[in-house]
Amino acid sequence: MTQERESYQKISEILLTKNPGRLAVHRKKGMLFRLEHMIYQGKQVYFVFQIRNRSGIDFEVDTLDLNIISGSQKKRTAYQENPLGISYVYNRPEIVKKGKMNRFVYVVPKFVLGDKERLQVTLYELNGNRLLSLIKP
Repeated sequence: MTQERESYQKISEILLTKNPGRLAVHRKKGMLFRLEHMIYQGKQVYFVFQIRNRSGIDFEVDTLDLNIISGSQKKRTAYQENPLGISYVYNRPEIVKKGKMNRFVYVVPKFVLGDKERLQVTLYELNGNRLLSLIKP
């Protein structure tokens, strides 16, 4: 493991011991997806997420997309989605069993949102059609 990855892992472990925050939340059909923390550290940004499954069906995690969006979807000519590159993922679950909760960390290169930009996070289910999306202003 490189020194950089070891640093990401150590910081991620520390962040998961912190009390949960609530920057953005999405609830849908027994599922809860929450952005708990967004922490700038050096040239990276750490996102701490929580996913809780209160539905009767296990949730198989597929992909998580992080996009900076600007403009309005209603005015498609001014709407843009710019994906963020992912540097490191820590403790992301493959499956969130019914009745269980998982917390995990994503690390991306440092960015700053402009006045008219928002952060959109979308979590997709593998072999299913459920998706959980939240927007941080």
